[in-house]
Amino acid sequence: MKPWPWSASGVGAGGLTHVELLLALLITVLICAAGFAAARAAAAAFARLDGGDLSDAEAALDVIGRDLRCAALDPDDNRTRFVCHADDDGHARLRFARALSADELVSVSFSLAPSAGGGQELRRVTTALAEGSGGEPAFLCGGVTEFRCRFFGADVWSSDWDWDAEHRAPIAGIRGLPLLVGVTLGVRTPFGERRLNRTFPVMVALLNRSLHE
Repeated sequence: MKPWPWSASGVGAGGLTHVELLLALLITVLICAAGFAAARAAAAAFARLDGGDLSDAEAALDVIGRDLRCAALDPDDNRTRFVCHADDDGHARLRFARALSADELVSVSFSLAPSAGGGQELRRVTTALAEGSGGEPAFLCGGVTEFRCRFFGADVWSSDWDWDAEHRAPIAGIRGLPLLVGVTLGVRTPFGERRLNRTFPVMVALLNRSLHE
């Protein structure tokens, strides 16, 4: 039997031709590419499943951070106190005033409440101080297993915060406001509980110049 015209010189019937080697290499490359594509698709699907349950939690933390950046306090208005205490289950109940404009304050609060589908959800309530009426709770995140806050008042971190109304003085911090707020939000996902930790600065709005200058 004559060798193929493109066979390498000296390659017998029991060896591999150049074409066969190239075909084998091409098949190997195709198999590796298919395996890589499958692994990449599986990783993307996992991220979608895992991240889908975290998207609300991330958005909720963004809302809290945005409100904290506009936090304000008027010592002549007890409704603007920056307050956070834990409930009976150790979850934070956070309330403070935030500036909507140079002359308008609203009170915002964050706390957990039972969810209609079971479990707990994080809610935000906005109250217009000028009207003095409570607002409707707004859903932020479901499947919450943990909501905790920590506050940095220039020297130490603490797990709660308040204003001494009787002595008209802050318990700690700068002018009654913490400098930083650390928020921990735990949520239940199909892959178990996930915990998100964020630290936000508190920037005082210049509403009362006698207080802030």
